[in-house]
Amino acid sequence: MFAVCDVAMTVYSAAVAGQMKMDAGEVKKDWLSGLLPGVQPVPSGVWALGRAQEHGCSYIFAG
Repeated sequence: MFAVCDVAMTVYSAAVAGQMKMDAGEVKKDWLSGLLPGVQPVPSGVWALGRAQEHGCSYIFAG
């Protein structure tokens, strides 16, 4: 499963919108429409990781 944090999308799309003098809601809508198939927006990335770990999933960041 691949997920994207809605909180992060909101914050970063607003920052980009501000720099480009665009509407933040429209930028976020555009970003959401451009997600790859199968990528699911979740309310919070931290919340989603916690829920996944409750169901036996693991998370590794190697960046």
